[in-house]
Amino acid sequence: MLQQQFKVNLTKATPLPDPNSEGHIPIITVGDAFVKFNSEDNQKNKLKYAGFYKRFFARIIDFIFILGIFLFVSGFLSLAILANIPTDSRDFLNKEFARVNVSVERTEKLLSCEVEESDKAICQKTLPYLAWMNFYNIIALMVLHCLYFCILTKLKFNTLGKKVFKIRVQNNNKASITWVQSVARESVWVLIYLFLAISYLYPNFGIILSILIWIQTASLVFILTSNTKTSVHDIIAQTIVLKN
Repeated sequence: MLQQQFKVNLTKATPLPDPNSEGHIPIITVGDAFVKFNSEDNQKNKLKYAGFYKRFFARIIDFIFILGIFLFVSGFLSLAILANIPTDSRDFLNKEFARVNVSVERTEKLLSCEVEESDKAICQKTLPYLAWMNFYNIIALMVLHCLYFCILTKLKFNTLGKKVFKIRVQNNNKASITWVQSVARESVWVLIYLFLAISYLYPNFGIILSILIWIQTASLVFILTSNTKTSVHDIIAQTIVLKN
């Protein structure tokens, strides 16, 4: 009796799929998402990211170029400001600027009026004009910085320094960056310039300037430790820097 029932069940069972028929072979798709992700990840690892030294020295070349233009612009700007301040203050500043040993230390002493006793009164009177002169000069430097980096990075994908070291800026999808991304890449620098200029008028803002400088310094650590050599401004703008 049991044998007969077994034979009946066996005849009713679904036949096994023909191994030669592709349509009956089940297709496993559970790992497709992982395979696709792994493929994209491998593709990213093949990108040639620009290293720290190339990016650092490219930025140095760019800054030297910007400072060269700034010195030319600053001369005209300072003359324009000097022409609109009282004669005694103008003469005092002209005398100080004409010194052969002008240096950062000398400028700091001038800003704190560490001058000859006979010049202390006129120095105190001139300080506000000197502060505004520094303010406008830093703003001019900020504008030059923005125009140089934002325009060249958007239109040419690189700057003079990056061109020398054969590196370029693109977005995370390896496409051209937008104007917003180009501006966003320089946002920390813009804030540094802005608060540096403001600190000449309101010294209490110097603490914000210090924080911004530390943030920018963190870019060096990020570039050195990140697999994609990503800096702070790259994170903000969602960009990457690649070798040509």
